[in-house]
Amino acid sequence: MSPELAGLVGVLVALLLMFTGANVAIAMAAVGMVGVSLFVGVNVGFESLAPTIFSRIANYDLAVLPLFILMGQLMFASGGGERLYAAARAWMGHWPGGLAIATVAACAGFAAISGSAIATAATIGAFALPEMRRAGYPMGFAGATVAASGTLGILIPPSVTFIIYGILVNESIGRLFIAGIAPGLIMALGFMAVVAMQERRRFADTQRAPAASREERLRSLGGLIEPALLIGIVIGGMFGGIFTPNEAGAIGAMGALLFGLARRALGWEAISKVLTETAATSAVVIFIIAGSAVLSTFLTVTRIPFTLADTINASELPQFVVLALIVIGYLIAGMVMEILPVIIITVPIFAPIIVNMGYDLIWFGVLIVILGQAGMITPPVGVNIFVVKRMLPQVGLGELFRSVWTFVGVMLVIVAVMIGWKGSVAFFLRLFE
Repeated sequence: MSPELAGLVGVLVALLLMFTGANVAIAMAAVGMVGVSLFVGVNVGFESLAPTIFSRIANYDLAVLPLFILMGQLMFASGGGERLYAAARAWMGHWPGGLAIATVAACAGFAAISGSAIATAATIGAFALPEMRRAGYPMGFAGATVAASGTLGILIPPSVTFIIYGILVNESIGRLFIAGIAPGLIMALGFMAVVAMQERRRFADTQRAPAASREERLRSLGGLIEPALLIGIVIGGMFGGIFTPNEAGAIGAMGALLFGLARRALGWEAISKVLTETAATSAVVIFIIAGSAVLSTFLTVTRIPFTLADTINASELPQFVVLALIVIGYLIAGMVMEILPVIIITVPIFAPIIVNMGYDLIWFGVLIVILGQAGMITPPVGVNIFVVKRMLPQVGLGELFRSVWTFVGVMLVIVAVMIGWKGSVAFFLRLFE
């Protein structure tokens, strides 16, 4: 068996193991370990295991991961999500489809402090879904709005997915964060337009929620002070080059803690729970990264990334065809697996191809994160759909999945624009730099 074929078989075996429910990190590490041992010898394979894993997880940039996770957990525990939704509802709730628009806005705001799609959907959904039920919204549509808007958590910085991607391709995490801002805001506006058009047709003017008073609106802004300050300091500090992403994460976590204590929303029990959740989530992600290091070594030994890049270059396929195949591949993979392991496995393979075609790896990072968002709300896996389903036991999965396709359409339009406009991400980066 040729090295390239062995590498392909190894990738397929790893994907099959994950699809059947095996631990993601163990599946990648086991396949990588067996593959390396077969090609370079068992002794060499085992001797290289510890240094390979250590070199990946000892990366200084990885320290930013638990810091941003901690910031999001602290804001969640101190009621930041509830205050964001309350403010969005006060200012937008009386518009056509206002509660759904407010849900999108609240998800976008919470995404900027959580970095997690699941946390964003679960936090905002807890407040938004009961409100939309009382207002008479179809709950399939309401659930789809929460699930789709929650995916903004992996696009709008600070994104855990961008952190992992930046480490994999050795790109600046700060630049990746900046690159995700404009696409994230454009996507949020696209979602708002979709729900406004759908709800304008569905509800008459007399069925809109009553407008909040001026006093209620102004009072709701008080709940935005802490999130706005936190986002401004953390993201603005990175933009201005005042501090690094790691320093930004530390400042953000400390700021979230101080704000929570000032509001008397964080006691010892809550802080203990936050630290436990942060440690558990960080450990899971770092364990996956460790397993990916072993698999990446195996792929390097089999030279799959370089052979595939050379084959595509020799085939003289048009760039748009190659990109279309990559997009379709990520969409299909996202439908059957969680996006993080898909990115970890495939990025080392596709990154050389993207570079050879003259595209920027930051552009590619934004592209695959958006495709990952689509995977989080499409069947059969659709992890964010299942998060919402737990909050809406009376709504069928089929109804939820049928209701998300307009949101997927917004994502695919942005993907098409990015492919057609090669310098799209670079353009937005220049606006902030």
